[in-house]
Amino acid sequence: MKTKLLIIILLIFTNLSNGQNKIKGILINEYGESGWAEIYLNDKPTKWMNYDGKIELETFKKGLNEIIFKYNGHYITKIKVECNQSTIDLGNVYLIIEKFWLDGPKNGFISDTYENGKTKYEVNIKKWNYHGESKFYNSSGKITQKLIHKKGKLLRIFVRENEKLKELKFEITKNGEILTVPNTVQN
Repeated sequence: MKTKLLIIILLIFTNLSNGQNKIKGILINEYGESGWAEIYLNDKPTKWMNYDGKIELETFKKGLNEIIFKYNGHYITKIKVECNQSTIDLGNVYLIIEKFWLDGPKNGFISDTYENGKTKYEVNIKKWNYHGESKFYNSSGKITQKLIHKKGKLLRIFVRENEKLKELKFEITKNGEILTVPNTVQN
């Protein structure tokens, strides 16, 4: 009995001494608003986010952790986080839309507006794929995200940060996920 109790105490102490990492940040959708998505931490589902965009995760894993944000087939955004301190603040994490256009013309231009008449998005399509510039706007009419594609391949991403459009560093994984490492914009 004493041995079992000692083992339990040692396990608890080991977990506490390894430390828990808290990962926080804000998820921003293509319209510059608080986004929400299903979150996977190291390939394991966590939970659906609240609509406020707050990212609040906990992990005991030290070193590199992968976080994937998915929403209904539209977003697959991945970030890699080095967990070597108790709290990691990701800042703004931008959801990049990749499966927005589901049906419509084989070639052409699709757009939509907000109730106030301002443009919501403008997307160019070629052979049922993104091609050229796609722009997303907030309800005030300011561009919040610009994507540049060629024959369906994402080439450049621009996001609004501090009232300026800035280029987001990214790469595409073998699985087609948008990997933003580090999750920062270029000045």
